[in-house]
Amino acid sequence: MQTIKQHEIDLILNNGIDHLDNLLAEACETEKMMPSVRVKQRLTHWMDYKTEWTAYGYSKGKSRLPKPTPKQIDRYDLVIEMLSEHCTLEERKLIWAVNHSGAFRDRGPQWSKIGKILHINYRTVKRRYLDALYKLWYTLKPNTQNIEHKVLPMQSNSLNNR
Repeated sequence: MQTIKQHEIDLILNNGIDHLDNLLAEACETEKMMPSVRVKQRLTHWMDYKTEWTAYGYSKGKSRLPKPTPKQIDRYDLVIEMLSEHCTLEERKLIWAVNHSGAFRDRGPQWSKIGKILHINYRTVKRRYLDALYKLWYTLKPNTQNIEHKVLPMQSNSLNNR
């Protein structure tokens, strides 16, 4: 009988490497949604108020991230276990940095910013990230292939027609 962890990993891996990449991105977003580690003290204070009646409603409101759901936290724990068991320290740092830079961004990870931090080219950062992702994929499920098997028609060659 499979454990719950192995069952979850099988569900993730049956959907392809893109799903694994999305799971890593979701884990970083979940980490950003978690409350801070430091407990903030609650003190009494007088609230700031506007002196003019026409000034109400024009200030920027502070928006907060929603709290993560229990399923998101479970997937976050699963990702942490997968990365700690199957990746080296450098790979974990790179995977986490790339996904943190892309969390809650429509444009994806900030490859050039990570490249400046690591003092390497942004293309090298992307290649190393993809290498680490493929290594994690094939470590978790070594007997699988990430390509769809399609039968391509044979090309007719002028030499074969004689």
